[in-house]
Amino acid sequence: MFLRKSTSDDLSREIQQLTQDYEKLAKEQKERILALREQNRTLNAQLEACLQEKTAVANTLIHAEQAGRQLIEDAKQRSDQLLSEAYRKEAASRKRIQTHRSMLEELAHSCEQILTNIEAELKQSSSVFTLDLSENKQA
Repeated sequence: MFLRKSTSDDLSREIQQLTQDYEKLAKEQKERILALREQNRTLNAQLEACLQEKTAVANTLIHAEQAGRQLIEDAKQRSDQLLSEAYRKEAASRKRIQTHRSMLEELAHSCEQILTNIEAELKQSSSVFTLDLSENKQA
C-alpha cells in the first residue's frame, strides 16, 4: 500500500505540477494575446491614419493638378484675348495711318496747286510790273 500511496501522492503532485504549469502557460498566453490585441489596435489606428493621410495627399494632388490645368487654360484664354486685342488695335492703327496718308497726299497736292497758282500769279505780276516799269521809263 505504501507504494500505492507514494504513487498516488506522486501522481497528485505530478497532476498539481501539470495544473500549475498549465495555468502559468495559460496566463502567459492570455497576457500575450492581450498584448497582441493591443498592438493590433495600435497598428490598425496607425494604418487608418496613414490611409486618411494618403487620401488627403491624393485629393490635394488632384486639386493641384486641376488648378494647374485651369491656370494654363486661363493663361491661354488671356493670351488669345491679348493677341486679338493687339491685332484689332494694329488694324485700327493701319486704317488711321492710311487715312492720314491719304489726307497728307491730298494736302500735298493742294499745296502744289496753290504753289503753282502763286508762281503763275507772280510771273503775271512780274510781267505786269515790268510793263509798268517800262512804260514809266518811256514816259
